[in-house]
Amino acid sequence: MALSQYVAINFLTKFDKKGLERATKELKGFDKVVATGAFRLKAFAKAGGIAAAAGMALFAKNSIQAALAQERLDKQLQLTLRSIGQEFELPGVKTFIADLQRATNITEDQLVPALRQLVAQTGDLDTSQTLLSKALDISAGTGADLNSVLDAINKAAIGNYKSIAALGVGFTVAEAKSMGFVKLMQSLDKYAGSAEAQTKTFAGQLERFKISAGEAGETIGQSFLVFA
Repeated sequence: MALSQYVAINFLTKFDKKGLERATKELKGFDKVVATGAFRLKAFAKAGGIAAAAGMALFAKNSIQAALAQERLDKQLQLTLRSIGQEFELPGVKTFIADLQRATNITEDQLVPALRQLVAQTGDLDTSQTLLSKALDISAGTGADLNSVLDAINKAAIGNYKSIAALGVGFTVAEAKSMGFVKLMQSLDKYAGSAEAQTKTFAGQLERFKISAGEAGETIGQSFLVFA
């Protein structure tokens, strides 16, 4: 509230008792408003501090959960490699997964289970890594989800080509069967690079940013776990 034009003129031009009383009244009202405003600002600041603290607590919780989830993935991968006597390959496989995530925007929580599934099916790490990379390209090239592609590959490996033909890869069941698994997989190299190409789109760039933010959260969460 400000002094009215009427009060200001009277107060400044002549000693007007009535004007002075009105001015005094308005000044008191103005002081009251200032005091109330200051109180509200303090209240807002306090509320903002509480909100910031709550936000930090939630961020810390989510970061810790992400770090714990990463630890579980690492442990599962370790156990899978141990089952085929290649636990010593864990550091290299983790690098392979991280590189694959950066190249395709497919997150570790999808890649690790997929690799474990292939290792269980083939019993061979190198073959599993090759098939996983191929499956990602086929998925990107055909629009089929990764799990469907992996299922189709696993079935084709044991002579059932119906699922892989259903992905729309350009071969009928009979044609795929006549080629055999190895030749079929070679023929599907036509999709090579499809997964990486998707990351260069606008949607792919946004997904890359999202994944990077998630990784940063995991790193912070690991720090919380260290100091817990």
